[in-house]
Amino acid sequence: RALAPPELGLSAEAARAAERSPVPVLRPVGDETAVQTSGAAEAGVSAEVPSSFALRETAPNPFRTATVIGYDVPEATVLRIGVYDMLGRQVAQLVDGEVEVGSHTVRFVGGDLPSGTYVVRLEAGGIVQTQRVTLLR
Repeated sequence: RALAPPELGLSAEAARAAERSPVPVLRPVGDETAVQTSGAAEAGVSAEVPSSFALRETAPNPFRTATVIGYDVPEATVLRIGVYDMLGRQVAQLVDGEVEVGSHTVRFVGGDLPSGTYVVRLEAGGIVQTQRVTLLR
């Protein structure tokens, strides 16, 4: 089970989603900066089939330690979600591989990253979407 202690600064809804997630899979780039959570319907993956690929709003944003990023997958495909600093350097790889149909969440842990704005980038099925997140220390 994913742990969501109060010191992570997650909203109540995001903390509940993290608690329902299965065992996290660490995928760091450099220091420990990312935790991927995905799984069965009771583990934070919706049973509804999304109509398109979508990178949903993060919660919370801005965040102090960790944030939960939602994304929709309308068909099983290879999907990548990475986090980049404002110079374009990749600081975390959150998802990299085959993803099943559904609405998913992934948790991004800022680790030792400095305060600042980062870009979350989703690539799947010829689609690229980006979103900014702000880490506050």
